[in-house]
Amino acid sequence: MIGLLFSATMIASPPLAAEEYRAGLESRADAAQARLHFLRAAEEFERAWNSGERNTGIARNMAQSRFLAGDVGRAIRDYRRGLRLAPHDHELLEGLTSVRERISYPLASDRGSSLSPVEASSGLDRIAVSWHRLAWGAIALSALGWFLLARGWRSSRRELLGLGLGSIVVAAALGGWLGWEDHRLRSHWAEPTAVVVSATDLRTGNSEEYPRRIEVRLPAGTELRVLGERGGWLQVELPDGTTGWVSSSFVVQVD
Repeated sequence: MIGLLFSATMIASPPLAAEEYRAGLESRADAAQARLHFLRAAEEFERAWNSGERNTGIARNMAQSRFLAGDVGRAIRDYRRGLRLAPHDHELLEGLTSVRERISYPLASDRGSSLSPVEASSGLDRIAVSWHRLAWGAIALSALGWFLLARGWRSSRRELLGLGLGSIVVAAALGGWLGWEDHRLRSHWAEPTAVVVSATDLRTGNSEEYPRRIEVRLPAGTELRVLGERGGWLQVELPDGTTGWVSSSFVVQVD
């Protein structure tokens, strides 16, 4: 499976990144050596990303390399980077879901609330057709409607006028709904977010001197909504609404 992923996604990758990724696959018998190669590949993808080569392929490959290197926090960060660019990319969504499933999220309180992220539901989740195909379908339906409307106008055929007008109305409604869903998803992924890369405590203030907000530690991979920043600490919100502070040394922010 990983080999297929390599052949499918590394074609347009920076040469050194692809070389290190391939070496990682070939070194799987030596876990430590393989992780080192995957880490180097991730760093090359990071360098390409920071130089302005920002696209879903780089984000996906960077996240996969991070995950295989054992860095689930930065893997989630990188998947979220890609989803900021393309919120309807199924491969990015599936990759993010797969990494999240590897994390053991503890209960944040005795009420049973978990640290696991809660994604906003979408009407698109109940449709087997992708957002992009639906968008092209709306465009095609609109074009057909205008064609029928023009033919009906020239021939004075009321049935063509009715079909044309109906097609345009349906296309406009579908396009409006898709536009609303797209805006909502882009707003969701654009929220200021930090991801824990090394287990840490959530505290009531921006210092180690403040008590812990919750008893459990935040595991690597925990996703936090950023509310503010002060003195090297981030004020964050957990998925269940609990707020507190974490040291910026233990998290990475999604850029």
